[in-house]
Amino acid sequence: MVIMLVDRVSDPVSWVKFTQENIARSRGEREISEKLRMDIEICLRQCANDMVSQFQFINNALKARIQENTDVKHRLEMHLQKVGCCCCCCCYYYQSIDRSVDLYSTFI
Repeated sequence: MVIMLVDRVSDPVSWVKFTQENIARSRGEREISEKLRMDIEICLRQCANDMVSQFQFINNALKARIQENTDVKHRLEMHLQKVGCCCCCCCYYYQSIDRSVDLYSTFI
């Protein structure tokens, strides 16, 4: 390994210049780092807000669907009472709707 020696003498002026350049570069890198941290924080907050918003949207849609199924169940019950159910297929259909409404209700 060959080491080249520079014909320069270390003097206080060159050290002051080197130190000032080093400090300036350090400040610039810290500013860039701070901006990057702020950008990351903004991105994380936006993602969290989007996730909460999507959760609420899906939850509301699921509640509406459960309400629709419950309404249909009640209408079918009313209709079966009026008609007077005598066949097993209607009862089976009614029981499957009842199970699906109960299943959806457990998620909320």
